[in-house]
Amino acid sequence: MKFILILWFSYFGSKIVSAQDKIHLEWQVQYLGQNVPLNELYATKTDTLTIKELKWYISKVSLIQDDQIVFSDPTIAHLLNIADPKSLEIELKSRKKISFNKLQFCIGIDSLTNVSGALGGDLDPTKGMYWTWQSGYINIKIEGESNSITNRDFQLHLGGYLPPFAAIQTIVLPITNASNDIKIGIELASWLGQISLIGPAHIMSPSKEAVSMSKEFAKQFFILK
Repeated sequence: MKFILILWFSYFGSKIVSAQDKIHLEWQVQYLGQNVPLNELYATKTDTLTIKELKWYISKVSLIQDDQIVFSDPTIAHLLNIADPKSLEIELKSRKKISFNKLQFCIGIDSLTNVSGALGGDLDPTKGMYWTWQSGYINIKIEGESNSITNRDFQLHLGGYLPPFAAIQTIVLPITNASNDIKIGIELASWLGQISLIGPAHIMSPSKEAVSMSKEFAKQFFILK
């Protein structure tokens, strides 16, 4: 069952996009408010952390005016990889003039795509984000080291498309600034802090822990000012 995260807000206008406009989406990964490069040590009062790999799928990107979808991205899915900065940027182009005040997207791959057989592009199994035809795609993959975790290393390969372990998440974020450049932040600190609270530091298959960690991941997205 999909978990839908909706952030309610007071809105005083809508973003207007002309027929020739391109909408640029950029994801920025942060840890305690700082951008996160790979293999760099982060220290807090209680922990040290190194992120060695972070990838996740974005799918079903759409723009919404109030409760109506006014634009849908024709691309099935985008693989965002912190090791490839270009992958963290997505360009949308509308063929008609639209107004919108929300951005919606899914974290992960839906069940229909999971059972559609071999696919190319960002969904190519050689990208390292596919288990088997039974388990489907890995929605989120993060690996690294932390002093707060037994044996230091953690591996979270989160996915699953069949009940009761369907892990795809839907996120809706408010858009209040009149700009074609939309920056989406992801704060990892509180999410990674959930590892010891929710489940093991190694999740490698669909499970209730994978669903719980996926829900927590979905809560970390916000629009950067």
